[in-house]
Amino acid sequence: MSNHIDDALRDWEYEPGPVQARLTQGHDGRQLIQLRVDLGVLQLETTGRPDGTRPHGFVTYFDYLRHEARKASRRDESFTLSEEQCRDADREFVQFYHRRICWLMLRTYHPRGRRRRPHARLHGFRPRSFAQ
Repeated sequence: MSNHIDDALRDWEYEPGPVQARLTQGHDGRQLIQLRVDLGVLQLETTGRPDGTRPHGFVTYFDYLRHEARKASRRDESFTLSEEQCRDADREFVQFYHRRICWLMLRTYHPRGRRRRPHARLHGFRPRSFAQ
């Protein structure tokens, strides 16, 4: 198997302007979303985190941050996001945003996507130290 994506890029030319997204299947049969960008293709999972990871064992990094904030609250401690945590939360937000615009362009929504939008809930996330 080759590590380059030349054939994929040649078969799907980038067009500035409109969002270019398509549904495809992985080798294991799972459904994936592909987003064509000027420098290549982003491939996103349709469920869970778009990058397919489970940060610290949680479905999303946002879930992990909420868990950490609750732990601090139970200990009557403040919880402040570090620069790294802010970057990681922002990265996750962008991933969910990319997936959302793909679903909009495809004019379809994954059934589980309607139930849970972690990126939207992130706006309301206010650890105790932020409220002070």
